[in-house]
Amino acid sequence: MQKIIDFHTHLAIDLDKFLKVLNKNNIEKAIVIPYNLGPYGFKEILEFIRTPEKPKEFINNFLKKLDKINEEFLDQVKGCDKIIPAPWFSPESDNLSDFISKVDIIKFIPVFDNVTPDYYSRIESYVEQAVEQGKIIMIHSGWGAKVKPIGELASRYPKGKFVMAHLKEDNDFEMIDRLQALSKNKNLYCETSYGPGPHRIEQLVKARLGKRMLYGSDYRTSETSLKWYIAQVTYANIKEEIKEDILYNNAISLLQKDLE
Repeated sequence: MQKIIDFHTHLAIDLDKFLKVLNKNNIEKAIVIPYNLGPYGFKEILEFIRTPEKPKEFINNFLKKLDKINEEFLDQVKGCDKIIPAPWFSPESDNLSDFISKVDIIKFIPVFDNVTPDYYSRIESYVEQAVEQGKIIMIHSGWGAKVKPIGELASRYPKGKFVMAHLKEDNDFEMIDRLQALSKNKNLYCETSYGPGPHRIEQLVKARLGKRMLYGSDYRTSETSLKWYIAQVTYANIKEEIKEDILYNNAISLLQKDLE
């Protein structure tokens, strides 16, 4: 049975149950982002997502406390060899630098963040530190978070390792921008969650980007969705070795290599 690395999950359920889901679906390792929303419920968070710039209440009660959220999360998954933790970063919190040396991946989620017009400039101090230390920078795309700024960051830091989270397409132009960003930047990868179907996997492979695609499910609580995103790869009309690359080999390569 094909081994899998899931490059995008969240610890939204009990850890033991989470690990059982991974084992059941032959997922050898998972990149895991914390899912603690601070004092807010998911419905409240959805309301905040509607506006890029967030109110002070949200910034003070949540974004500025990501250090505590990350610390609790790292303690929770410590010693679990199936989990590769990816702490949650925001430019609103200036005390997250110490986490970079402790992990292989850091994650930015613009839709949950205070996206001012200069947001991508404001995250650069953390990006620079991560690049210097050889870490991977994962940045959410979709739901209003554009692909172009991620490609521009990858261009500015050619020695960095960048991953676009999601194949989410807000409009017909998003895939055009994604193809351009990936084609231009050899240090930029994309994970497959929220892709519209196997045809999108085929399109990216046809564009000779198969080596920079990573299987991702964005798994939180729905195992059915996780299985569907696996099927999105396995049902694609592409060579078996490319499916193996997307599901496993590309992730191993990215996690192990240093870009020159």
